[in-house]
Amino acid sequence: MSERFYVESVPFAETAAVALFDRERPKQNPIFVDFESAQLKFRRRGGVDGEMVVKSFGLSPRERAGRLIVDCSAGLGTDAYLLALAGYRVLAVERNPLVFAMLQDGWRRMSDARTARGEPGLEFRVVAGEGSDVLRELLAAGERPYGVYFDPMFEDESKKGKSLPRKEMATLRDLLFGTVIGGQSPAEFLRYAMGVVIGRVVVKRPTGAPPVLLEPGPVNRIEGKVAGYDIYPCRVAPPRQ
Repeated sequence: MSERFYVESVPFAETAAVALFDRERPKQNPIFVDFESAQLKFRRRGGVDGEMVVKSFGLSPRERAGRLIVDCSAGLGTDAYLLALAGYRVLAVERNPLVFAMLQDGWRRMSDARTARGEPGLEFRVVAGEGSDVLRELLAAGERPYGVYFDPMFEDESKKGKSLPRKEMATLRDLLFGTVIGGQSPAEFLRYAMGVVIGRVVVKRPTGAPPVLLEPGPVNRIEGKVAGYDIYPCRVAPPRQ
């Protein structure tokens, strides 16, 4: 699989970007992370509080400061970026080394652009690894995140992505299909995460798809046109204020 896919630096705007290539689709445009894209600029123009991923974590803007959310399947980072814009501390975890290279590069370019514009930095960190391992490291350091977010995007071939053109999404599906977090199924990881957070676990699902867990099932779902966000409660008592 690694021989089929590779990343390399390509010219981008006035700098360069780390891009993903697929040798079986040589005519396809390279895939790269661009947090400064026109699409994302439009989405953040009026603020991001209306974004479903932000709504799904339930806190008001005043309550978000210092609250940590761990995105355990960061991918191209859009949802993690929106959560950071909303005021959360975000730890974006990506296990695939090629996707991680793109995500790290995209975050670096976006951070540089914000600095050049005199905008404050975002509390956002990108790490390579398994989501379950990162959660264990946080626990060992004495920190429980407010929330965990994950998107079992390529657990089966029936799930269709909408954030990329069809050919580019097919490339990511081929690269990532069958991957699981730390060797766990989505249901196993969800059960573990519910015992780590002090707030909630949010799982992104295709519209109309069944929940990852039925027992205990989600306490709520925020439904959109192409995706829903299943909300699961924590299993630990929150710390006293």
